Amino acid sequence: MKYAVLALLVIMACPPVYNWSDALVDMAPHGRGADVAMEIVEFLSKARVRTDAKTGEFFDTLGKSIARFQISRLYESELMRDLPDGFKGVAFYGRQGAAHYHMGLTDADYGRVTLSNPGEFFTQMGLKKLDEKDRGGTLFTGTIAAKAVFGEFSHQNAAALTDGLLKVLDPENIKKMQCFKERQNRHIQNESLQVVHEYYKAFPLSTDILKQYVFIYHSLVRRYRHEGREYTRSHFRAMFLMDRLRADYPAIAAHLDSLRNFYTVEMSVLNPQGNTVLTLTFDSKDDFFSFYTYTAGGMVIPRDRNDMPVFDEAFFPSQMENAVFDARVNTLVNVYGLKFISQGIKGRIAFDLGPQKGRLEMTLVDFPKTLVTGRLGSVVPAWVIELAIPQNMGSIVDEFFETMINSREGKGAFIAMEWDESSKNGVDFSFFAQSDFLDNFYVRFAMAAANYQLRTTGQARQEAASFVEGYFAALIKDLNLYSAKGSEAAYADAAKTPSD
Repeated sequence: MKYAVLALLVIMACPPVYNWSDALVDMAPHGRGADVAMEIVEFLSKARVRTDAKTGEFFDTLGKSIARFQISRLYESELMRDLPDGFKGVAFYGRQGAAHYHMGLTDADYGRVTLSNPGEFFTQMGLKKLDEKDRGGTLFTGTIAAKAVFGEFSHQNAAALTDGLLKVLDPENIKKMQCFKERQNRHIQNESLQVVHEYYKAFPLSTDILKQYVFIYHSLVRRYRHEGREYTRSHFRAMFLMDRLRADYPAIAAHLDSLRNFYTVEMSVLNPQGNTVLTLTFDSKDDFFSFYTYTAGGMVIPRDRNDMPVFDEAFFPSQMENAVFDARVNTLVNVYGLKFISQGIKGRIAFDLGPQKGRLEMTLVDFPKTLVTGRLGSVVPAWVIELAIPQNMGSIVDEFFETMINSREGKGAFIAMEWDESSKNGVDFSFFAQSDFLDNFYVRFAMAAANYQLRTTGQARQEAASFVEGYFAALIKDLNLYSAKGSEAAYADAAKTPSD
């Protein structure tokens, strides 16, 4: 009782803080952010996919095509039907059932399908063989078109959540958070610890599970001052706690061990003035993910080449209408000592977040020559030996990506996503992707690497399903703490209870 009173006094003495849970609640109007998030999590937690025999046959053909590195085998499959404009392909329809998510092949055409219930989706994938010669392989155009109905989640919710998270990281807000430090931690000067600790406090059940296997306390969230103005440098990092994973999920740990040093991908997003908005890194070494950005006042602050903030170019993510950014990507893929290094891949990212409709488009602009270096180690799997890697691997890789850059008559390969809130049934979501590509040796090599390096065992999939099921169950309970519906129910129950 004494400690509870002391804790209450500390809370009363601390100034108001905008916390992680506030960002969640403010994600939707009328404080319904947690309800919107819970809708997504509940759907994912029930997404046990069940297919019919014909659909299973197609996925078996797809798997064999990947295992044998043959795109042509997939193209010539009897399950691929004729589509408009000379394409061959397949279409899938999915819907949520009582216990499973049902997905199957369908003969319906993308342009004629109308979806009306949340959770429904339709996807059409197509391949078109192009009649061009003097290439190092068969030239194809590949397309994916998909549509789905979401309940309430839209581009506006995602943007509002991002705004809220940036408010949490505001330098003045971080300073206020330090008031909640427990006595035994008050001598620690690193303000990042309290920022992370507040996140754990906001979502206690799900983070109790997550922090057993993922460590983020080495993240750095620091306040700086430049030209008389404060801002925050946020560098979030995450690494797996492998010893704990090996004890509880040995198959998952073995899979992650097999991926160590396999890849590194770093992407920086730049504004039109050439200043960096954020940097993302995905790695198969110690930190599997990191995120680095500057913020103040709930806005993103770009940084110049000297890592100094450019306050005049600050912006709110929720106000990105017709905003265009450049992407710079560096990649390294290490296949048993043979390294593929690509520096300065260029892309374009366009946002248009209107009041009812939103669009995100990503386009490949340039792919510099790939450096192929190193050599295969003394012990390599049989599939690497069987491929008989040629001496001119670098030029084969360059030819593959040059084809992608020249897709769509020189416009480049692209991915686009659209949200439309005008429907009465929910939020209509659409996805489009198109690219030309060569079915050359690089495709066979890349598919082999993906098939053998990324493929998981049945035990690893079972362990992952078990972990996800437990994590989602805990997350739903955490979200319910901030749910408007949950609060209304709790208030109604309290009203029925006679007072003392």
